[in-house]
Amino acid sequence: YEGTVNEMTGDGIMALFGAPIALEDAPQRALRSALAIHREIANFNGNRKGIDPIKMRIGVHTGPVVLGTLGNNLRVEFKAVGDTVNLASRMEGLAEPGTTLLTEPANLSLPK
Repeated sequence: YEGTVNEMTGDGIMALFGAPIALEDAPQRALRSALAIHREIANFNGNRKGIDPIKMRIGVHTGPVVLGTLGNNLRVEFKAVGDTVNLASRMEGLAEPGTTLLTEPANLSLPK
C-alpha cells in the first residue's frame, strides 16, 4: 500500500503513508494496510495449531508531521515527529489485541 516503515523498536513498527512521498489517499492506504495485516496474521495463526495466536494492535491517526534526518556522519536516521505520531502511538496502545483503533475518521471512508 506504499507505506514506508519508518521505525522498528522491539515488537513495534511505525509506518508512514504519504511521507516522504505525498499520496493523495494516504489515510485510506493506511487503513487498507491495517486490514491486510490483521487478515495475514489470522491466516498465519490458522496454520499454527496448538500455539497461542498472535494478535497485533494498530493505531491510526492522520495529520501533519515534521520530517527530517537526525544524526551525524556515522549514523543518520529519517524521523517523523509531532502530535500526529504521538496520537497514533496512543491509539495503538489503547487498541484491543487484534484490532485497529483510529481517531475520529472525519475524512476517511473505510475500505471494503
